[in-house]
Amino acid sequence: MASTAPSLRWRVIDIVTAAILGVACGLIFAAWNPVGGAAFDVLGKVLPGLSGLATGIWLLGGTLGGYVIRKPGAAFFVELMAATVSMALGSQWAVETIYSGLAEGLGAEVVFALVAYRRFNAT
Repeated sequence: MASTAPSLRWRVIDIVTAAILGVACGLIFAAWNPVGGAAFDVLGKVLPGLSGLATGIWLLGGTLGGYVIRKPGAAFFVELMAATVSMALGSQWAVETIYSGLAEGLGAEVVFALVAYRRFNAT
């Protein structure tokens, strides 16, 4: 009898998909960096804490990677790849972008690990 449980081992297609998602998210981050940085400052002056609305886009890589690939390390890898691409394209935060990517990827990875990379379907 074949097991219906999904494999948590990485396949070549998983690695390629993660790399493509990471680069795509990195391009989105690079475009958002000047806009998000300015919005963060403006929203923070309007109401402290409101500036967090501008930071949500930077969590896209880990969330998307973990959701699409559903393998251990996927969220971390995609977020770190996106941060690296964003930094390489000239982020105003330079190497701090990598540190943020590490933290954001690790945070997303912990959440996916807590639910054991399960799929929550309606059926």
